[in-house]
Amino acid sequence: RGDDPNKDQSYFLWGIDRQVLPRMRTPVGRMTKDETRAYARKLGLGTADKVESVEICFVPDGDYARVLEQHLPADAPALTPGPFVTTGGQVVGQHDGYARYTIGQRRGLPGGHPEPRYVVAIRPENRAVVIGSAEELAGHRVTLEEVNWLAPPLGPSAECHVQIRYRSRPVPATVLSCVDHSLTLALGAPARAIAPGQSGVLYDEADGGRVLGGGIIA
Repeated sequence: RGDDPNKDQSYFLWGIDRQVLPRMRTPVGRMTKDETRAYARKLGLGTADKVESVEICFVPDGDYARVLEQHLPADAPALTPGPFVTTGGQVVGQHDGYARYTIGQRRGLPGGHPEPRYVVAIRPENRAVVIGSAEELAGHRVTLEEVNWLAPPLGPSAECHVQIRYRSRPVPATVLSCVDHSLTLALGAPARAIAPGQSGVLYDEADGGRVLGGGIIA
């Protein structure tokens, strides 16, 4: 991990070819963002005071659904209306396309529940957005596909930490199975909003937060 916890980018490095590692250099890993900007000013770089982007850099207003509308057919399943369904299977409303929702989202869901409700799953096969409680949003295991190792592969019963989102805290995990490029982990603490398609990154926290590898959450 980098020294600046607010700007650490190690989460995005899991997919690098392991053979490249000996030639990699990460010169700002030991610097904070302010120190990096100060050094850039000293060198006369024009980007020293450039405003940093947040979220998706090519969607400055945050309306990613509009970007999809511009590039997908009008009848694309992700933009086609479908049902809101509870974890018990009850249809409680209709949405305008599941592409407008993410796992863990709370805004824009049907009301009338005594407790807050969240998107706990998205089912593209029937365009359903599944809503449930905070407890139902928490997961106790995660499976990674397309796993890439930057360290010797972990076998069953091996322990590590796994981070399931860029800004989330890594949680302790134990390897349940590792077959080909698929890895299943039991989590030592429930993790909120485990979203398929996001990166799951494995760390050795006892070794300074060394990236062991990672994969795509299934």
